[in-house]
Amino acid sequence: MPPRSRPPSWSIRRSRRQPSSGAPDAKFGEVGLIVVVAREGTAPTAESILQTCADHLARYKIPKRVVFADALPYSPYGKVQKANLRRRYLGSD
Repeated sequence: MPPRSRPPSWSIRRSRRQPSSGAPDAKFGEVGLIVVVAREGTAPTAESILQTCADHLARYKIPKRVVFADALPYSPYGKVQKANLRRRYLGSD
């Protein structure tokens, strides 16, 4: 399938990419973690990102933690390396 030419209509317009991952949680076992790379010239807040998610996602899918990064680790094939993100932000594989 070819990549989308534009983001979904509800996407977070101030960020370039927002990969998500599961973070350990004592109550639920795992909760969402989203890593945001802001578009140049913008400064999104964690609150605005969570509000956008709340407007368009089921409540249980809303990430509990937002982390801002300058760049994401990519593989030579152009895919985000989620294992590296987990190591960096969760301290695990």
